[in-house]
Amino acid sequence: MKKKINQKEAIKKLKTGEKIDLFEIEFNDEAIEVLEAVLLEKNNIEVPKELVYYDDDIIDYSDDPELTEEELKQLKPVIHIPVIPLQKEVKEWLLNSDIDLMKLASELLENYYYDNVKNK
Repeated sequence: MKKKINQKEAIKKLKTGEKIDLFEIEFNDEAIEVLEAVLLEKNNIEVPKELVYYDDDIIDYSDDPELTEEELKQLKPVIHIPVIPLQKEVKEWLLNSDIDLMKLASELLENYYYDNVKNK
């Protein structure tokens, strides 16, 4: 019969190079950082997904250069218009234009309001 240990004990043993084949992992409610979950999974220990968490503060972005202004200008937003049915030609035109859709929609709605609601 294998000795039972929890996930934190298993992680500690794996980090020190100890084999855990002789142990049975019994998970408790204690959360497991994603890198530790990966370590367990690499050792054929299935980790309950609800216990895994990721701390965004530990991400090292130092090797990711900042985007330049030119690179930012080249990025195009993805346009999803699921509510407004448009002809294919109009959709393609919008996708390939530099139109600020939020500004356009705002101006169209305001113009409609002033022409058809407020001034009637």
